[in-house]
Amino acid sequence: MEDSEEGDTEDEEEETATPLRRELGLENLERTLSSLERARVLEYEYRPGKALLQASEDVLGECLTDEEIALLRKVGYGGAERGDGLDFSQIPPEKALELDQRLYRLFKERRIGLYHYREPLLYIRAGQGLEVGYRHWDQERRELEKSAKERLAQVRRYAENARCRAQVLLKHLGESSAACAVCDVCERDPGPWEALEGLEEEELERAYRPLDTLLAFFAWAEESARSREARYMYLGERSTLMALRGQDRGKSGSLGRKYTDNRFFGHLSFIKEKELERTFEAALKEGYLEPKGAYEGSPLYGLTERGRARHERRLRQEVAHGGA
Repeated sequence: MEDSEEGDTEDEEEETATPLRRELGLENLERTLSSLERARVLEYEYRPGKALLQASEDVLGECLTDEEIALLRKVGYGGAERGDGLDFSQIPPEKALELDQRLYRLFKERRIGLYHYREPLLYIRAGQGLEVGYRHWDQERRELEKSAKERLAQVRRYAENARCRAQVLLKHLGESSAACAVCDVCERDPGPWEALEGLEEEELERAYRPLDTLLAFFAWAEESARSREARYMYLGERSTLMALRGQDRGKSGSLGRKYTDNRFFGHLSFIKEKELERTFEAALKEGYLEPKGAYEGSPLYGLTERGRARHERRLRQEVAHGGA
């Protein structure tokens, strides 16, 4: 099992299956903030927050001014060999931005070993139309939610219809035909829904974009990694597919917490294993994922620039459509 060393000793005992989680993730937060800003309820921006810096004092002494060095020490730099965690909220915002840009340039020029963002600082202030804007935003949100549920209900009715799929589609186009004899209804194949007693709207929506859920799983893992080492940031194929299907234990033992604590754990529990494997293969073929390292001979994968761009584009689309 790739990277199962992540499981702590206390996590290795038998546990019940981890339930699906319903929590506010980063993409949901961004969607909510963006819609509130459009309604003029608030204004927000991201500023330099927490970062990891790995650089020697000698190199920084050659590249930075005395004032910049003093600011760097104020935010947490100590010259530790394994790197220092920086907290830019300890200095004025304009100074934090200048220092952040300076360190980023040094990293891009490969003059320092590592400079990696961990957590941005979210700055929020009241908008010009706080009260009126909120009422408008709440009404718009409710209408979008109602519209989304209506569309999903239409998809549900089609999925649960006991008539031949071809006949249903042709009737919608004003035509008719005999039963096709090859669709799941005609062949009486219940497909990936056979193990479910009921299907929630959120699960139904995810069924039509497993690739985006897979990329979101990798993005969350990289953003939430407790260390920037490859074995903590990146994921093995088999363990990832198990986690997406809601399985936290295999023949080799328990999955590590970087899999089971992922907010997308179990989000594709209704998708068949072979279909998930094909989705992973497609992500590699399309250049959304690539090998980033290895653990005990097994490759570890992470997002490519193309994969991250697709993930971020999906988030922007959700914001634009109010999460519908």
